[in-house]
Amino acid sequence: MGGSESKGSDQRPVHFTDEEKPMVSVLFHRISHGKKTFNREQFRNFAHGVLDPEVCELLYELLHGTKQRHHHHLRGGQHEGEVDHHHFSHHLAAILKGGVREQAVLLTSLCSPDHDYVIPEHLVKFVSSMVQSYEKILAAHCRQYQSWMFAPSGNSHRKLALYMLEDLFSTGSSKDRDFSLPEVPKNATYSTDDIEMWIPRCPLFQQIFHEVFHGCFRLYETDPSDVIFHHPRIPQVCDTNWSRVGTILDLPSVLFLNASLPAALQGEWRLLFSNSLHGDSFSQLIKMIDGRGPTLLVLRDQQGHMFGGFASEPWSINSKFYGDDRCFLFRTHPNYGLYMATGYNTNFMYLNLNMQTLPNGLGMGGQFDYFGFWIDHTFNSGHSKAGPRCTTYGSPQLSETPEFKVDVLEVWVVGPQKKKDDEYDDEDLTEEEREHLAKKSILDKDPESKAMLELLGRGPVSEGLREGDETASSPEDNKVISLF
Repeated sequence: MGGSESKGSDQRPVHFTDEEKPMVSVLFHRISHGKKTFNREQFRNFAHGVLDPEVCELLYELLHGTKQRHHHHLRGGQHEGEVDHHHFSHHLAAILKGGVREQAVLLTSLCSPDHDYVIPEHLVKFVSSMVQSYEKILAAHCRQYQSWMFAPSGNSHRKLALYMLEDLFSTGSSKDRDFSLPEVPKNATYSTDDIEMWIPRCPLFQQIFHEVFHGCFRLYETDPSDVIFHHPRIPQVCDTNWSRVGTILDLPSVLFLNASLPAALQGEWRLLFSNSLHGDSFSQLIKMIDGRGPTLLVLRDQQGHMFGGFASEPWSINSKFYGDDRCFLFRTHPNYGLYMATGYNTNFMYLNLNMQTLPNGLGMGGQFDYFGFWIDHTFNSGHSKAGPRCTTYGSPQLSETPEFKVDVLEVWVVGPQKKKDDEYDDEDLTEEEREHLAKKSILDKDPESKAMLELLGRGPVSEGLREGDETASSPEDNKVISLF
């Protein structure tokens, strides 16, 4: 591809179909304003709304083939320093229709146009810019994005980039990760082959990379706002009055967390509890979250660390642990981390109150008095005692110190809301969400009957024998009542 043909010349060329070629011509004329070629300034004016200036310049050089072609190689009618339709179509096909190899060649070319390798810091900078570009697309065209009032991002774009590059950068055992802040490797380089191997292992970046260039050129849609769901998805915020409450979540954090949820739960979020609105009250917390469905708990301690967990089942007072292996813990500051169930034990969720012989509070993972994530019934204090890792989730200590003080706590219920007649509004549901809801047991829709059977010692014998569903959530038995 242009300046990077030596990096991928052994690949089979990608071409547009006869049906796509007229669309490419329309796009070319939009950039060139009807002329036979376009120059750097015209391309910059076209792409600057999505791409950062440096990426825009490098992409123009790629389209132009600056490194390979010289004046005497120019096609008839093409001016030096300008791009004609032939070269534009050739490179655009690889950008928009290419597979993992073409993506790796493109990334290497844009990070390091003069070499066949990339240095780590250039990779971090480029991946960060892709996240920022994706945010621009969402801000301009995504109605789900418009439903949010995000916290300022700060350096979260770079933090998310480091998280996505962790698998490429890491040289030691996975057991050694997360005990210190991620570092950009020194004196390392990565070839196009290295990048090609990494991209499929990071679907979050692969989706962002795809969306940015499709959003930049807009070849397949006349209006980007016609696209209902962007991937990775931004959830629609429902029943939340931003004039009364804010959030500590920024866009990169929501991208990271929502992509980690089961697909059926990524469409909608509702804020159930925020101590900035409801006060530092554990009883109020229980009142707002009890039985409300799968939830994300997001906590910021007074030392600035942000972390929390996903609870796959509705919260309820219980002297025993419950939940399942879809639960996870996470951290978003000072760095991103995702910690899934290890299979070592089933201590996923715990919520108890007014017990003299058992801990009173809310916890996830670990064991009594040594939780991966714990909020005491006094609300203001908690702990994260991994020692050195939480047995349930494999997470390190999430807070700066084992004991912490709560600054902000938010609890979001995730997934579609039930109507009053126990039916879901499937108008805006994805195919995955419809499949998930179709597989729910009849007893899920009638929790009172299920509870009565269990009291009589005649619980559902089919529990655990349902049709396999990797993304299914526990029953969202109760209506999600508006916070406001």
